[in-house]
Amino acid sequence: MRVVFILLALVGPIMAIDEHIDGPEDIYKQKFLFEIVYRVEDPLMFEEYIKLGKSFLYHENDYYHSEEYAGYREKYYKAYTHGMTLPKGAFFGTMIPDHQEQLQGLLGFLYYAKTWDIFKRNVCWARLHANEAMFVQALTLTVMHSRYFKGLMMPMIYEIFPQHFFNSKFIHKAEQFDFKHWSKQAMYEKEYGDLMDNSKSNLNSKDWKLWQWWKIMGLSETWYADEQSTDDIKAFWMPVDYTRDLDFMNEESALSYFTEDLDWNAYWYYFHMGYYSWLDEDAFGLKNDRRGEYFAFFVRQILARYALERYSHKLGDISLVHRYKTVKHGYNPQLSFYNGISYSTRSNNFNLKSEGNTELHRKFAIFRKRLNKAIAVGHYTMANGTIVDLRQPESIEFIGNLMQGNANAAFGSYWLQWVYMYFAQDDHPEINYPHTILNYETMLRDPIYYQTLVKLVDHFYLFHKFLKPYTSEELSMPGLVIRDVHISPLITFFDLYDYDVTNLLNDKMSFVDGEFVWDKVLQARQMRLKHKDFHITFDIESDKTQRVVVRTFLAPKYDDNGRVISLAENRKHFWEMDKSMVQLERGRNFVNLTSNTLRHKIGNRYTYTQRYKDIMFNLAESRSDIKLVDDYCGFPERLILPRGWLQGMPMQFYFIITPYTETGHSNEKMCSFGNGSPYIDNRPLGYPFDREINEYEFFTSNMFFKDVKIYHEDLFTENFGLTYKEQFEHFIMILQQQQLHTLHATITTMAMTSNTVSQLPVLTSRHSQQQQQ
Repeated sequence: MRVVFILLALVGPIMAIDEHIDGPEDIYKQKFLFEIVYRVEDPLMFEEYIKLGKSFLYHENDYYHSEEYAGYREKYYKAYTHGMTLPKGAFFGTMIPDHQEQLQGLLGFLYYAKTWDIFKRNVCWARLHANEAMFVQALTLTVMHSRYFKGLMMPMIYEIFPQHFFNSKFIHKAEQFDFKHWSKQAMYEKEYGDLMDNSKSNLNSKDWKLWQWWKIMGLSETWYADEQSTDDIKAFWMPVDYTRDLDFMNEESALSYFTEDLDWNAYWYYFHMGYYSWLDEDAFGLKNDRRGEYFAFFVRQILARYALERYSHKLGDISLVHRYKTVKHGYNPQLSFYNGISYSTRSNNFNLKSEGNTELHRKFAIFRKRLNKAIAVGHYTMANGTIVDLRQPESIEFIGNLMQGNANAAFGSYWLQWVYMYFAQDDHPEINYPHTILNYETMLRDPIYYQTLVKLVDHFYLFHKFLKPYTSEELSMPGLVIRDVHISPLITFFDLYDYDVTNLLNDKMSFVDGEFVWDKVLQARQMRLKHKDFHITFDIESDKTQRVVVRTFLAPKYDDNGRVISLAENRKHFWEMDKSMVQLERGRNFVNLTSNTLRHKIGNRYTYTQRYKDIMFNLAESRSDIKLVDDYCGFPERLILPRGWLQGMPMQFYFIITPYTETGHSNEKMCSFGNGSPYIDNRPLGYPFDREINEYEFFTSNMFFKDVKIYHEDLFTENFGLTYKEQFEHFIMILQQQQLHTLHATITTMAMTSNTVSQLPVLTSRHSQQQQQ
C-alpha cells in the first residue's frame, strides 16, 4: 500500500500573504500614511503636510471621471466652502445618511486622484479640514481598494482610534499620562519606597473582580515601565479589562471578553471596508467576489461563532428582538468618543415600542415583507424587464445584495441604515449622539446587534427553504474515503497582550531636523482569549491522484439540557473554521492541518510603533525593500476555538472533502478585492450547510464527524498556584479582617465616649462568629 504524508504547516504564525514595498518611493509613501493619522484628533503638526494641505485647489481635471462620485465630490466641496460639512470633533456615524453622503464626497477626492502628488495634497487638505473619523474612513477605503497602494497599509483601526475599543476610564488615564510626572513618581518610589505605604492600593478596591489579573499580581490601574524599553523608545503599559470590569449588567456581560475583543470587532470593520454597501461592484471591481453571497455567508459565520461562545457559557440560543416586546438585555459600552461625549446606554428591559421611531420601523418592515414576498413567489422582475428566477441556487447573489441593501440591490438600497438608526434611536436630523450600532468597529459589542442579525439571516433561510436538499449523489465523492481523523488536545486560556495606544499621547511632539522623533509608546495590557496550537491529521484513501478541497466545521453537539441536537436543527450552528486545497496521491494519504496555518486566518499583528520604527530604520540604512504583512481582513486565529470548560466542553468537528474546481481567479490573497478571494472553488459558501438537510441522504464516505472536548486552563493556577476562587476567598478574608479592624476601632471609640465598654465583647464575639461562618 502506498502511504503519502502531506504537511500543511510550512509558514509562521502570521498567516497573511506578504507584500513588499519596492523602492524608496514606496517607503516614503508608507511613511506618509503612518504619519498623517498619528494622533489624528489633534491638530496636524508636520510642517511639510500643513503647507501641502494649504496649497489645495479644486480642479476637476485632477480626477478620473466617475459620474456618480463626481457629483458627491462637487456637493461635498460646495458644502465645505460654505462651512456646512461635518465639523472636526463631531461624532461621525457611518450609518447616518448625511454622514455617509459626505463620506462618499470626501472619498471622491482621494480614490479618484490621478497622481500620487494630487492624492497626497488632498489627504493633507482633508487632514486639516475634514472630520477626523470621516477622514480616516475615506483614507482606509482608498488604501484598501486602489491598485496604486498595493503593499501599503494603514495602522489598525484600534490603533488610530483606541477610544472606540477601550473603556473611558482607561482612555482618560492614557490622555492624562505625563512622562515628567511619571518619572518623578518613579524616582520617589525608588528612593523612598520603604517609607511609602502601598498596602491600600489594591485591597480597599470596592469593585474587585475575579478576572482582574493585575490585582491578583499586586498591581494597580496605573502606568508601568515596560521591561523592553530602550534608550531609543520608552514604553509604558497599563492594565485594562472589558465592561465587566465595572458592572455585570446582565448575563450577557459574561461574554464581554469576546464581544469586545479588539480583533473580533476589527474583523467586522474591515469586512465592511472591503464590501461597503454603497460601493458599486463595477466601479470598485467587486463583481468577481459574488459580494451578495459573501455577505450572506459572512453574517451567518459571525452568528455561528458568537453562538459557540454563548454555548460555552450555557446562555442558550440568541434571543430574538421584537418591537412589541421589551429588550431583556441592556448594554453600557463604557466608551467615550474622542470629543469626550459618552456613548449611549440601554437599560435592561428596554421598551422598543415606546422608545423606537415608528416611521423607521415601518420603512424596514415594508422592505422585509417585499423581500419575503419575492422569495415566496419565486421570481422577481427587474426594472429593465429581466426576470430573476429565485429557485436557482446562484440567485443567492441577488438575495444577498438585497440583504445588505448595497448599491447593486434591485430595490431597498441602504435599508439596513433604517434598522441601525432605529435601534440606535438616532432620528434627529441635526443632533447625533455616539452609539455603538452606528459604526462598524463598535457594532459587535452590543448584544442587541446579534439579535438583529438573526432577523437578517431569516431571508437567507427562507430562500434556501425552496431549494431541494443535497442528495447523497451530490454530496458523495466516489473513490475517496476518510478512514479516520485524529485531533490533538484542544485547550483554551487567557493570555496577556499589549495593544499600541500611542495615539492617545498628549505630550508635545518632538522633531529633529524636520523629522518626527517617535520616542514613547503607550500600551494597553489586556487578557485575551487564546488557544494552544493543535493539529488535525486526516487518514484518507484515494483511488487516484487528485486535488481536493477539505472543509472543516465546528459545532456544538448537545443543547443546554444535554440532549443531542439534530443535524437539521443544528445546521445554523456549524461554523466554518477552514477550507484548504490538498494534493492527494493514489492510495493512503496522511494530511496534517495545523491551527496556525489555516486559510485566511492571522496571528499577532505588528504594532503601529513597530511598523513605523521599521520604516525609519530602513530609510536610515538606505534599504529599499520592506516586507509588510497584508493582514487587514483575516479572521483572528486565536479565536477559532470558543472558551472551553475545565472538565472539557463537548463539541463536534465535521469534515467534508470535495473535488477541487478552478474558479478562474487568483484567490489566495486576503485583502485583495475583485479576484474571488472569498472562494477556493465554485461551490456555494457554507456548503453543505447552506441548504436544509435530509439526514437520510446526508452521510457519505467523504465526510467525517469527530466528537471532541475543549478544555480551558486557568492561567493563574499555572503561574500563581491558586485558582480564581481560592485567590478570591483569600482576598475576601483579608478584606473582612480589615473591615473588622475598622469596625472594632469605631466601636471602641464609641464605647469609650459613652462609657459603655461592657457592650464591646458581645459585638466583637458576634463578628468573630460571622467571620468563622
